Amino acid sequence: MKYVGLFLIFVCCTAAGMSAAGSVTRSLSLCEGMLRFVRHIRSQVSYYRAPVGEICTSFENEAFQRAGLDRLIAERGFENAVCEIEGALSVEEDAYHALQSFARRLGSLSYDEQIADCDYIAKTLEDAIVKKRESIHAKRQIYSSLGLLGGAMVVLILI
Repeated sequence: MKYVGLFLIFVCCTAAGMSAAGSVTRSLSLCEGMLRFVRHIRSQVSYYRAPVGEICTSFENEAFQRAGLDRLIAERGFENAVCEIEGALSVEEDAYHALQSFARRLGSLSYDEQIADCDYIAKTLEDAIVKKRESIHAKRQIYSSLGLLGGAMVVLILI
């Protein structure tokens, strides 16, 4: 019975490490989805001059659906949705504040200012995505290894 408990502890620690490694990938896909959303906003503003509510509801993305972001945007608006996903995006503070500012001003600027704002936030998100892609492999490997080694260490201590 003791060995079954030790095995369960090992499996739980390993699963926690794998979950942390998976969250890095989910964060990257959410950032990429946010970049697609900003580009969608830009295209809707520049070609159709559509209202903000229509722009937000006409966008579909798998990463947004998994995170529940499409539902949040529909229910509470883009600005509140950005506030609620701060931890899930895990971008630098400057990039996050720029995204918050963009969400707050969406629909309240002139046409040219709105296009310039979309271009700026798209560039900021592209830079954040490049940084995430550079570090994703190392972070996934570290989290997986830490979960595995942490589980083995706890088992060895308890034996």
